[in-house]
Amino acid sequence: MLPQKQAEEAIVSNSSEGADHEAKELGAEENKEDENSSFFNVKNFLWHGGSVWDAWFSCASNQVAQVLLTLPYSFSQLGLLSGILLQLFYGFVGSWTAYLISVLYVEYRSRKERENVNFKNHVIQWFEVLDGLLGPYWKALGLAFNCTFLLFGSVIQLIACASNIYYINDNLDKRTWTYIFGACCATTVFIPSFHNYRIWSFLGLGMTTYTAWYLTIAAAVHGQVEGVTHSAPQKMVLYFTGATNILYTFGGHAVTVEIMHAMWKPQKFKYIYLYATLYVFTLTIPSASMVYWAFGDELLNHSNAFSLLPKNAWRDAAVILMLIHQFITFGFACTPLYFVWEKVIGMHDTRSICWRALARLPVVIPIWFLAIIFPFFGPINSAVGALLVSFTVYIIPSMAHMLTYRTASARKASIGGRTTKGKPAKMTELQQEIQQVEAVDKKKVWHREITEKLHRKVERGSGFLSIHTVPTKLRRVKDDAYNCRIVSIGPLHLGNHDLAAMRERKWAYMYDLFQRIEDREQYLECCKECTSAIYDLDSDIRRCYAKRMSHKEKGHRELAEVVLLDGCFILELFLKYEEHLNMTLDYQSDAIFNSAWMIAALQHDLALLENQIPFFSLERLYETIQPHLKNSRPNSVANLALNFFQPMNYKPFSEDWGTEYKHLLDVLHRFYLPSNCDISVEITMITEMKHHSRPEPVYGSTKKWGFNFCASELLEAGIEFRKPERTDHLLNIKFSRGVIKIPPIFIDDSLLRNLIASEQCSLGSLHHMTSYAILLKSLIRSPRDIKLLKKRGIITSNWIREEEYLSQLKSVLDEVVVKEFYFGDLCDKVNAYHGKFWFRRGIKYIYRTYFSTAWSMISFVAAIILFILTATQTFFTVRPR
Repeated sequence: MLPQKQAEEAIVSNSSEGADHEAKELGAEENKEDENSSFFNVKNFLWHGGSVWDAWFSCASNQVAQVLLTLPYSFSQLGLLSGILLQLFYGFVGSWTAYLISVLYVEYRSRKERENVNFKNHVIQWFEVLDGLLGPYWKALGLAFNCTFLLFGSVIQLIACASNIYYINDNLDKRTWTYIFGACCATTVFIPSFHNYRIWSFLGLGMTTYTAWYLTIAAAVHGQVEGVTHSAPQKMVLYFTGATNILYTFGGHAVTVEIMHAMWKPQKFKYIYLYATLYVFTLTIPSASMVYWAFGDELLNHSNAFSLLPKNAWRDAAVILMLIHQFITFGFACTPLYFVWEKVIGMHDTRSICWRALARLPVVIPIWFLAIIFPFFGPINSAVGALLVSFTVYIIPSMAHMLTYRTASARKASIGGRTTKGKPAKMTELQQEIQQVEAVDKKKVWHREITEKLHRKVERGSGFLSIHTVPTKLRRVKDDAYNCRIVSIGPLHLGNHDLAAMRERKWAYMYDLFQRIEDREQYLECCKECTSAIYDLDSDIRRCYAKRMSHKEKGHRELAEVVLLDGCFILELFLKYEEHLNMTLDYQSDAIFNSAWMIAALQHDLALLENQIPFFSLERLYETIQPHLKNSRPNSVANLALNFFQPMNYKPFSEDWGTEYKHLLDVLHRFYLPSNCDISVEITMITEMKHHSRPEPVYGSTKKWGFNFCASELLEAGIEFRKPERTDHLLNIKFSRGVIKIPPIFIDDSLLRNLIASEQCSLGSLHHMTSYAILLKSLIRSPRDIKLLKKRGIITSNWIREEEYLSQLKSVLDEVVVKEFYFGDLCDKVNAYHGKFWFRRGIKYIYRTYFSTAWSMISFVAAIILFILTATQTFFTVRPR
């Protein structure tokens, strides 16, 4: 495997210095009353750990606990040789996968710290590493296995406490002892993190060391029992049962990431787990081997080694020390669960120990309850070892490492490249001078080339850039939404042979447009003016397209012909559509308006991001032609376009908007925006307006843009949905007194995706339509929500099935980068209302569910009367006379 040196060094500046600084801050807070107090120095020494030794003690102490007492039982199932070999095998393989976890942690943390993410008050966990490197599915997998493994591990420690104390005091049953030790172990809620386990991990390892060597010496002193036999392995079932117990022995990886994060320099963790495993071998192998040598097959009926050793002060001391160590191990297993729960409820960054302890109690109580229900740990040990440890400790880390570094580019990026070893050969002074002169000449040539390219780029200009190509990542989500159906506009899709049939229709429409001028001389003059105007706009037109067009690819005349033909076609289409609305169009002579589907297809095609020509070319053509039209026509192309698209049938069209448009899609985009949104100052608004500002990247935040609840859930909570009687724009969504007023949704899937793509590509564009899509997606999550909004008249697409509508909405934001959220204040008010007026919501829900009709009300009243009569009758029946 390639070394991870570069990724580790990326952490040094932030991790080591930040951790040292954090430790100093903690020390400073505790020393501020008496800086030279020896009491506080001792407290810091015992309480705040983050060194390599602390990590080693934590790993070694966490690896071996109750299994130390059950390993002799496993040897009686496996046999001496298999027991030793399996310990070595699982120990070394476990150390290897722990090393893989450490590599992935370093990789994840270095990436996040390059993004300026601060982990001062946030503990990284294994499922977050998987999420950052492989995505949400791996996060869910890691979270499920880790939490389940730790949950049962905690239960096992409580059961083991009750089992061990029973050998000293059997006056109480094991379930009663579980009650007692559960209450004791609940105090672990007051230990903030693994950073504070310094003294506990040290004591825990000392206690297990004593117990292991007590077992070894006591078995040797006791000697072999009379008639001892060593017949293992006898059965395949017993063999694999013993193997799972050994597998569980080296399954402490569920807390590896948390232990690393507690270190001041986590990049030094690499081989700590291996060294801890080697020490654990000195405890497990001698003790298990010696007890099995002394008692042999008799252990098959005694899963706990304490039960066979003579009762004396040495054994009682070992039992008590194991009880204390199991309390520590319980804390090791439970603390990651505490972290997960804190992140779920938003308490993870709380500095108050008391508040955090109170928040952690819902984690301890179910574990305590499970330990009381199942006062035996043999079957649980086997199940945990066979399934959970296999995935948590071995399979998932190995798969995650292989997938993270599966490509050569990923492996190269992780180590940042490597320099070749060895010293270059010495050069003569003459050779050095020649190289210096050549380097200077190359530098001058390169400088001249860069300057020439820079001037060419500036001459081309980016300020005019307005017609973009759809990003590939958006096309991969739904390619059909960005493709033309029957007509290509502009040069980008000119070579598409599937659209060639409409080219002849374009020429016919261009002819019809100029035929509107009755005077022959005016007709020729207007035609000349239009062709000259478009020809002279060549450089400006080329600068509008993100995809650069060379003159070899599209000549001056060729590009002018495309724009002139498409511009005249669009204007004639708009004029005919206005006649169609006024019922003055001659349908006999027009194939487009004779076909029911072609208008819808044209509305789709003319609103595509890539299927555009610059708007100023349309305006120039219309300015030339409009004075010669005999009937009264709108003064602007924008109004003609809006008449054609009919985006909202209740918003009035202004004759003079005073806005410079980029293309037809931009006209629709501006139309949907609020009337008070000044596009010319968009960049200023992004930095000044509070609801448009982007929040600072805070890792682990659970806040999401949009509503926290879907439409049906909000309705159940007492929040109503209504369609406003009249509104001036699509985004005019308001909330007042428990009612959300949403204008009808007239926008279709393809148009919404192209509007979002336009916002993604346009410099300084506010993400209004992206925000609108976020709001809709958070509001509509199931067919129930769609039916509800259809019933309220908000969704008007009745011809689309609920499942299809939901499928379209589900992927509309895939691969979209969100810059700001327009509806932040609205969503905050709705979410706050949902959590505030719970009593009112309950009353509304009960009324809507149970008393929505007169019959249900009558039934309820009748039931109450019947209940009162029954209770009265019962009272007088049983009352003594």
